[in-house]
Amino acid sequence: MIENGDYSFKQRVDLLQQTFLRCGIAFEKSVVSESSGVVSWTLQLDGRKVTLQAFLKNIGNSGWSSRPDIKRIQIPALTDRGFLPTTQQNISIILGFVLSNGDLILAAWNPFLFMFHQTTRSAYLYTDSIDEVASAGMIRRLEKGVPLIAARQERFKDLLLQYWKDNEANVL
Repeated sequence: MIENGDYSFKQRVDLLQQTFLRCGIAFEKSVVSESSGVVSWTLQLDGRKVTLQAFLKNIGNSGWSSRPDIKRIQIPALTDRGFLPTTQQNISIILGFVLSNGDLILAAWNPFLFMFHQTTRSAYLYTDSIDEVASAGMIRRLEKGVPLIAARQERFKDLLLQYWKDNEANVL
């Protein structure tokens, strides 16, 4: 059973920090901006010190009653959020939260795919993909034409390393 993410901003921050601990990722929280929805941490990842800039969102229904098989996050214009390109020292990411059979699933998108728009955009995730993540642990694919990586909570480090590799200096 898939349950929409229904977490407050503080709960999403706490969930991600619990995920870091569960995956053995050392971190220091540096900047929290509830108004922008972006949180920055300094992580020790793959033997390197890196800044993670994460825009944290709940994954919910698509808004189309005829398409219950599609979940989404809504992303307001990101032009003023201060994202830096993903490099050897920085990872900029959009993270969505959803539950599948009580297990936390995290989905990742590149924020630069959603910038420079004056209206709210959506990033999508099919319920079949959520089910696949729940059983396989992690997926990497195009979802409605947009690159997506999603993983169970215990595979978050794998998700983050794959995302970093795929998006380093790829500002689009």
